[in-house]
Amino acid sequence: MAHIEAMARAFRGEPWRCLVVEMATRVAYLTSSEHVEDVEAGRLDPVGFPLEDIFEFDPTLFDRLRSQWERERRTDEQLWRSAVPFGSRRAAA
Repeated sequence: MAHIEAMARAFRGEPWRCLVVEMATRVAYLTSSEHVEDVEAGRLDPVGFPLEDIFEFDPTLFDRLRSQWERERRTDEQLWRSAVPFGSRRAAA
């Protein structure tokens, strides 16, 4: 099964590169590429995230957020505001 790559704002703003496994009304269920087979086989549950913390994957923005996180153990809310909410590109198409 194909999953869509995304980025999520985790605890304290840590950026997480992830895959969207399932969508619900206000939550998306995510996993990492390393665990997708275990999730699909039912050996591991995906993690639920509120939709407002999930964004379209942007490699440049992700690298900036990740670098900031590694340096400061926090990320700037202003950077996150430039992220495109997950699903908005597909909804506009």
